[in-house]
Amino acid sequence: MSRLSQKALDALRAGDLDRMEQYLKGQESFLQSHLLIWIPKFLERMADSPSDILYPQMCLILNEFLIKDQKLIGEVLAMLETQES
Repeated sequence: MSRLSQKALDALRAGDLDRMEQYLKGQESFLQSHLLIWIPKFLERMADSPSDILYPQMCLILNEFLIKDQKLIGEVLAMLETQES
């Protein structure tokens, strides 16, 4: 994700919105196909952790961040699509 984010930012700075869109779609796909599938399951397992403060809370924050990241990527892609029309 970090690498795709950096490449999307580099493309934006270069003014290459088509390439930026490709990288954002790659991020969106990775989120939907991987991270947003296993992180919620991992979060459920973390609820059983003997540490009821640090690790479960960190996992909860990560899950919320990924959901917001997916929403933001979707909004940026929607804006790019309206510009193409």
